[in-house]
Amino acid sequence: MPLPLTPRAPHPLEGRTAGRYRVRELVGQGGMASVLRAERLDPAEGEGRWVALKVMHPHLARDPREVERFIKEIALCARLKHPNVCPILDLGEVDGAPFLVMPYIEGAPLSALAPPALPPPPPEALATLLVELGRALSYAHQLTDAEGRPLRLVHRDISPHNVVIERSGVAQLLDFGVARVARAGRSTVSDGGEGLVGKLAYMSPERVEEEPFDERADVWSLAVTAWELATGRALFEAPQPMRLMYQVLSAPLAPPSSLRPALPAVFDHVIMAGLARDPAQRPADAARWTEPLDAWLAERGLSILDGRAHVSAWLSGEEAPEGREGEATAGASTAAGAPTAPLLRAPTLALCALSALSALSALTCLKLRAQGGPALRPVLLPTGTLTVRASCVAEVSAQSAAGARALGQTPLSVQLAAGVYELRLTPVSADAPCAPRRRLVEIKEGQRADVDVTLAP
Repeated sequence: MPLPLTPRAPHPLEGRTAGRYRVRELVGQGGMASVLRAERLDPAEGEGRWVALKVMHPHLARDPREVERFIKEIALCARLKHPNVCPILDLGEVDGAPFLVMPYIEGAPLSALAPPALPPPPPEALATLLVELGRALSYAHQLTDAEGRPLRLVHRDISPHNVVIERSGVAQLLDFGVARVARAGRSTVSDGGEGLVGKLAYMSPERVEEEPFDERADVWSLAVTAWELATGRALFEAPQPMRLMYQVLSAPLAPPSSLRPALPAVFDHVIMAGLARDPAQRPADAARWTEPLDAWLAERGLSILDGRAHVSAWLSGEEAPEGREGEATAGASTAAGAPTAPLLRAPTLALCALSALSALSALTCLKLRAQGGPALRPVLLPTGTLTVRASCVAEVSAQSAAGARALGQTPLSVQLAAGVYELRLTPVSADAPCAPRRRLVEIKEGQRADVDVTLAP
């Protein structure tokens, strides 16, 4: 998740139009893309005025492998429909670089909320955040393909940078750009060939040792995030990667209460269970893992909605909601010197909203440019029956979050389950003056569209 920026040079897209959006300002940058605040030029009824565009860096947009990774994030996010997972509203292309569109809501990533910005959250707020994130992660882990087969998705980059808290107190999990799904018939995944992907300080021991892993690797990462959120300290910290790896594998792990004695025992129980170095001893279901915290809230008469009010109060530096228990009643105090002034006086960036992915009906075809060839005209493909014709005879395959599927040679007409697919057209004859092309489409059941693709040199 990109962090708020200090003063910087204007982004080349500022003031320009990208599709049906007017770009206003750069608000964050990550390794793969820039995030820009933009204004809708033609907002429909019920749509907000402001959105966030995640635009792939131009130098990466020229690399087919990086484009494929970006497309993968889009395909995965399009399948994730959960109130605590960031939705995609639209797709597009500008200056040869793909972009995706997400709601723009003020908030902050957890990485910007650590001391000295804010003291650690009170127990009610902490429990609420962990319960909501556990549910979101469990939902992602149980995602299935169009045929109902489990994808065994692993996020691989759970960290405070990829958790955004809205002003309303809602936690949002984002950035599935490096997520992996298991190959058919397998229950684990690997980093195969990519090296260690993600942030080393939040990486599970099995991943550090480059062993096969499953959803329990994400549970470890969320547990590290939870430990740091509870204590206001870094769990693993070293100047050299090798030392950091040693800490992840071997350093003694103290419970959060060792630094925050007033923290209820249930937090030690849950967080330390997630920090079991042996994955066989670590919870596999993130929602069940955080159930004791949900029960702890219920014992105090607090629902998740009540808990969000505690989160919101923590963010703004206000008193806990009246009539609810706070850490002060348990005899705890905030960290010495920690400020209590509102953090969110100046807006920072959150890319997520509670709206479901019904907005995906507005998805347009993403125009992708093959290296060395001209860009294709974007085509809207809300279809259940896909018909493809091309200027050269070409093999067509469809890549989705569930894997690749060969469709046959053009011209063709096939039935595909609803979802987001990357179509790959490869000329059959090596002598034909045609270049391979890729096209990202959303397919909707019960609809039909004919697509003509020019495979120019």
